[in-house]
Amino acid sequence: MTLSKTEARRVARETMNSRRAQRQEKERAAREERERKVREREEANENDIVAFLQAEAARAAAVAKYETVMGQAVMRISEREASVSAAAALLSITPSRARVLQQCVADTSGAATSDDTAVTDVAPHQLNVGDRAGE
Repeated sequence: MTLSKTEARRVARETMNSRRAQRQEKERAAREERERKVREREEANENDIVAFLQAEAARAAAVAKYETVMGQAVMRISEREASVSAAAALLSITPSRARVLQQCVADTSGAATSDDTAVTDVAPHQLNVGDRAGE
């Protein structure tokens, strides 16, 4: 059986179209797989970012709470000893750290009673607890 030129072209086009469709299907499947992996990675990152931010907020709230208690102690000692430096020496912290702790008390005494607002009143430099002697 002999194919005419027209029939041969039709068969050739069908073969090329079939191969093109197969190639496009493979490319589409590969693209969808890449996109799925990106979505999974982004979702996992988002979940970890949420966990990190929640932990950071809880840590900041705890730090603010304890720094307020520490600041109150500094204030009471400094009132009895008549100086912040004397209170700092008794607590084995620097006078500047003692003043920062006192400021935590001042900041929270003017703030609302909600624990959530107290967290925002603590500046990042106030979170440094490495001023203690021996650290």
